Amino acid sequence: VKEEWEQELIDLAMEDGNPINPRRALLELTKAVPENTIISTDIGNVSSTANAYLKFNQTRRHIAALTFGNTGFAYPAALGAQLAEPDTPVVAIIGDGAWGMSLHEVSTAIEQNIPVVACVFNNKSWAAEKKNQVDYYDDRYVGSDIKAPEFAEVAKSMGALGYTVENATDIG
Repeated sequence: VKEEWEQELIDLAMEDGNPINPRRALLELTKAVPENTIISTDIGNVSSTANAYLKFNQTRRHIAALTFGNTGFAYPAALGAQLAEPDTPVVAIIGDGAWGMSLHEVSTAIEQNIPVVACVFNNKSWAAEKKNQVDYYDDRYVGSDIKAPEFAEVAKSMGALGYTVENATDIG
């Protein structure tokens, strides 16, 4: 059953996306990170989906917001994890809505030289909330679309490295 589940995850990841299927991005990310990486996840669809793709062989490697609804949790949590284990790679998985609530912490990371990778999934929406509006409000959307800036450019303007990835094979 576990092998069937793994294959289902891969099959779902290989479906086309625009620009990248988030599941494919997660699959490529999990292939790219070293085994001892600490990964923090925020709330929202991409973070929930990440739980199916993340693999951990050591304790204390996954920091999750769980169900507390603390949007913007992943990146500051990743900064703290990096300070606690400075020789360990740390990655935050976060959607664009939650990133908007914590991207200012990039300046803290630069100022304090805290090398954390933020993987921001940018679909220009509060997708979890949008799904609620599909389910409960007959596809009437209020406040769920985001006019997000080019986050890579914002990162660069703060002194960080910033990349926009449009091909799944470039994620690693």
